[in-house]
Amino acid sequence: MISWELRATEVAHYYNPAYVGRLLKEFVSAYENEKPNGVPYELTFIALPLVILKSFRLALPRTIRTQLHNWIEENSEYKIEFAATVKELIPIVKETLIFLLQKNLLVVNDKGKLIIGPERLNRKHQQDTEEILESINKAKFIGKWFAKAGEAATIYALWGIRP
Repeated sequence: MISWELRATEVAHYYNPAYVGRLLKEFVSAYENEKPNGVPYELTFIALPLVILKSFRLALPRTIRTQLHNWIEENSEYKIEFAATVKELIPIVKETLIFLLQKNLLVVNDKGKLIIGPERLNRKHQQDTEEILESINKAKFIGKWFAKAGEAATIYALWGIRP
């Protein structure tokens, strides 16, 4: 991971662990509401690109009634760039997970899955822009959507990538 001093200002702001952590925490919370046994660690690497990148975020369906496999089949053009995007964001996801785990905002349960930790984040901030609120809502959506889509290996296979 590049030192904070060497990162471009825009990159440092957009991918800072507090902001990305807020998105991942909303994803985990929504997933956990559907499946209380926790989120497989590897799903965080797929969830983040769908939330943080506007091109993916805007293309997602409006309802979780849309089956993941159907949506991917109908929007196969997103699979082309998805694997590269996931790979590019791996350091950001890892850095964010470390931040969340250190702050006890997420914890690993006895099954090795991520669950919401005892510490809490402020839900709404005055500086939240429309894009931030849209990202938060999509993180919640993806949490519910993935919880209904099947096992992590299935979700990875649908995207055409391996954990």
